[in-house]
Amino acid sequence: MKPAKTAQKPNLQGSHLAQFKLPNNLADKQETNPKQDHIPSSFHKAHDYLKENKKKINNWTHISSAAVNIFTFLNGNFRFLNIEDEIQERIGNFFARCTTAVRGLTGAIDCLGKNNLIPFIGNVLEIPTAVFASGYNLWLARGIPQSIRQVQGVIKRSGMKIKDINGKEVPLSEEDGDHFKKYGIGMKDGFLYSVKELGKILKDTFTDPFKKEQFFSRSVLLCSLFQLGGAVTAFSGLKKIGAFFRDLGGALIDGAYMQDPAYRTGGALWIGSAICDYGKLFSFFSDKINNITQLSLAFDALAAIFESKANFGPEDERQTKVIPSEKLKEKIEPADYEPCYGSKA
Repeated sequence: MKPAKTAQKPNLQGSHLAQFKLPNNLADKQETNPKQDHIPSSFHKAHDYLKENKKKINNWTHISSAAVNIFTFLNGNFRFLNIEDEIQERIGNFFARCTTAVRGLTGAIDCLGKNNLIPFIGNVLEIPTAVFASGYNLWLARGIPQSIRQVQGVIKRSGMKIKDINGKEVPLSEEDGDHFKKYGIGMKDGFLYSVKELGKILKDTFTDPFKKEQFFSRSVLLCSLFQLGGAVTAFSGLKKIGAFFRDLGGALIDGAYMQDPAYRTGGALWIGSAICDYGKLFSFFSDKINNITQLSLAFDALAAIFESKANFGPEDERQTKVIPSEKLKEKIEPADYEPCYGSKA
């Protein structure tokens, strides 16, 4: 025995010990941070409310946006009511921009609670995108934050390994591999783990592109780069070329996620959104069909409802589930670990 070593505070980085709950009174004491005493209680209340109700808030705002934009598209082409197109479009665009901001806010809160920094940044960027992008260019501009948000799925499906308190490499579960906090990983270490893993995936994309292992993660990462580059290219002046790569990358990612039934409907709707948004750039379509932008935004809003259902889970069940110690030992045994790369994000 080495008393000096056992007396040290254990390093829980990468440890599954973080999955076991403390009694409420002890957990409250442990989480108390004196440095946060200056933060107003109203901020904490607002944060807690959004955290507890993010799924409902996300769903209802997107349902409203989808309904308004579907009506705008239909009325613009079939004229149920005598409303000017410009007024209808402004209303539809306003709802779409609000829901984009809400999506970013709820997604950021979800990733913050998981200590997952990179997709947190992507979700935060949805908010200024919603504020500054026009309704007409909203889908195109969202290629930038979306490409960053999708790192969440890339890492989760990569089979990334971390070190537990004994220095043993442990693969992150495909079910909750994006929830670093459950594994005892802090925000900084989670970011470093992610950057290192993304570097390895990107290297394999060029050195061994057809390797079966991590094929899903490599594909999604590459398509995300197409999304990012396409959006930047489009706003640099080459709009049709940039929009093509932004929409192609997005459609390929959605097609990959459609392998999972939980994302199948949302993926199909997002492919429809990409087709509509790119088609409107050509007079062959835009001269014959009014308000195509609104149809694209409606598909996007409907798809986001299915995304939140899959990502947030039933009332955050994935975030609070505790794995019994005997099951945990079996789960992380390397010999029994067989990663799968074709379903959930």
